[in-house]
Amino acid sequence: MKRWQLVLLGLLILLGLFYRGYALDTDSYWIDESYSVLAAKQIQEKGVPYFDSGESYWRSWPHTYALAGIGALFGYGHVAMRILSVLAGTALILVLYLIGKRLYDEKTALLTAALVTFSSLQIAWSRQARMYILLELAFFLAVYFYVRFLEGKQLKDLLWLLAFLVLTFALHKVGFILAIAIGLHFLLLQREEIWKHTQKAIARLKRNTLITILLGITLCLGMLFYWIATDSLVANYAAQYRYYLLGAHTLIAFFAVVGLFAEKKRFSSNALFLISFLGLFLGASFFVSTLNYRYLLIALPMLAFLAAQGIIYLTTVFKPRWYRYAAAALLILALVASGFLFLPQQSYTLEQGTPQPPFEAAHTLALQPDDILIVAHTAVAELYLRKPDYWLAISYTGHSLEREHRYDFETDQEFYTGVPGVLDAAHLAALVEAYHGYVIVDDFALARLDPARKAVIENQTLVAEHGTEYWSRAFVYRFGD
Repeated sequence: MKRWQLVLLGLLILLGLFYRGYALDTDSYWIDESYSVLAAKQIQEKGVPYFDSGESYWRSWPHTYALAGIGALFGYGHVAMRILSVLAGTALILVLYLIGKRLYDEKTALLTAALVTFSSLQIAWSRQARMYILLELAFFLAVYFYVRFLEGKQLKDLLWLLAFLVLTFALHKVGFILAIAIGLHFLLLQREEIWKHTQKAIARLKRNTLITILLGITLCLGMLFYWIATDSLVANYAAQYRYYLLGAHTLIAFFAVVGLFAEKKRFSSNALFLISFLGLFLGASFFVSTLNYRYLLIALPMLAFLAAQGIIYLTTVFKPRWYRYAAAALLILALVASGFLFLPQQSYTLEQGTPQPPFEAAHTLALQPDDILIVAHTAVAELYLRKPDYWLAISYTGHSLEREHRYDFETDQEFYTGVPGVLDAAHLAALVEAYHGYVIVDDFALARLDPARKAVIENQTLVAEHGTEYWSRAFVYRFGD
């Protein structure tokens, strides 16, 4: 590795760390962050991620336990709970460089690292107390050891590969798709050897045994396709995800297509990211009931590998120096205009539909001992103020509460804190008539509430409004005075 390349890589890593850690405590916890942090606090108190409702939160448990360890040492403030993602997002830059260097060359590796360093989405998600960036890091570490295993067939590389695949799956069930992608890619590379051994095995089988095996395979495939076509296709968000990729990542998508076919000798390496990307896209589109663009976050570095090759190809396809300078200048301008940042920000927008109000400011209240607290986001309230008394039962996904499993109708308890819910306007009206206290809501909650409950809330006294932009505002209402 040349000295200038080492210096450039070091600079990218330092810039990546700075961008991801800059003003880290500016934003309040958003809704999903509060679940992770509250679960981590429960681990410190109980040893396991069990909420007061009696419900467990084993989703992404390695991340949650890591947060609990950090919280035990440094508390549960914004910086302490987000620093793990900052470090993981920074380490991802180095890991992607190492993969790119082994699969391709120094230029592709450095450009891929640069694209991820300055990606606004990668920066934004590296500043959250959620598992997504750690998931990315775990998967690409698995890819790194997979590439090493292909080169040397060393047992230690295989063991590291399996360990990081297990970690990926423990962090999120998408790890199963990624493990399949790596397996398919390995079969693709070894297809000639596998076919040769398969032919020998078939030749040794008796005719009746072979027919039985073929019928069994046909039956299993038929059952699989029937299952996929009926019970498992819970949604169809393909159009939305396609529009998101082509709309929000137009330039990267264009360069990725060019890079995929730029050099024929690299197609077998590119196939790993192509298979993984298709698996993620199909899984998010058809097998997940909720539309969330963050599910494709882990696919963006895959596109970066392909895009880096496309950029290098297009900027070097002609020899004149003036062409290369002009192409590089146009490329920088295009990247700035398409979501890549060259100046740090204090706050980042995560994705369309994700509310990010200043919840911390909204929960800065001087509560009296007998005040009643009614909220839309119970975990947020418990972290910033205290456990609320009632939850404004709303659907977070647009499905029914029963389908979301967010409320237990038998015990009358909300999932994350165990407080009772307010399911109708009559109950809410009776509470604000009989007691005094506060209601804390945001634009997201008001949009999810039925008109009757919303009217009861808006008839109370508005004492504070935090935030200025729609979908990022929080409101505090006083009742009972």
